[in-house]
Amino acid sequence: MRISAGIQTIIDQAAKEKRCFYGSTHSQRRAMLNLARDGELKRTYCNTYMTAHQWDELVPPDRMLYTARSLGERHERRVFAGHIAVAAHKLDHPWRIHDNTVVIAASCSPTVRPSSMLRRIYAPRVISCTKSGIAVTTIERTLIDCALTYSLQDVLSMFDSALRLELTTKDAILQECDSLRRDAGRVLRALHYDYADARSENGGEFECRAVIIEAGFMVPELQVEFNIDGRIKRVDFVHQMAPVPPTCGRHTAGGVGSEA
Repeated sequence: MRISAGIQTIIDQAAKEKRCFYGSTHSQRRAMLNLARDGELKRTYCNTYMTAHQWDELVPPDRMLYTARSLGERHERRVFAGHIAVAAHKLDHPWRIHDNTVVIAASCSPTVRPSSMLRRIYAPRVISCTKSGIAVTTIERTLIDCALTYSLQDVLSMFDSALRLELTTKDAILQECDSLRRDAGRVLRALHYDYADARSENGGEFECRAVIIEAGFMVPELQVEFNIDGRIKRVDFVHQMAPVPPTCGRHTAGGVGSEA
């Protein structure tokens, strides 16, 4: 099915604004739906589209932001949360958390049927800010919501990057926790003094360290420098162990060393 000149104008304008496009009239909505059925368009949400080749060129965080910008234009009071807010704040995170659902903060319990494309987080007194062109939850609330939703392996990178970029502090996150009537145990775990660390530099380090912690091993030191032959070398992880005294020529009995 050929894209009409009118639809193409809508597509071009949306591309300039870095968002998905939508139909404002019944005829536009019907034409876009038919184009999606023919594979010309990608339907990302109800009455929300992007050309198939444009969609394929975007990485998962940008796909969610393009969708959210389009929805935000039509629903100005909507505050996005969860993995969309993570992308808007530009926090490091694993892309697998982007499951194409739209997450919003809701000030009251939903009165409509649950949707597989829309997830609501109960937030009666939500405070929003504008990031990446959309209204989202604050950095502290975003981290808390994600800590309560995803595993430590998924959220540790978010906490690390937020602290590294000085977007917030551990005290500010704890203060936000105190204002919520929810069990914050998983948040406190992510904020453990040895866990969340601003020195992490990339996603591989975040996830590797989370696996080490989840397995119960000792938490490593990060970005430690060594002087090797006059040249400074830095390692991602290190465990510095206390030296073990030599036991050659001695034996232990009952835990006490004695001459052989």
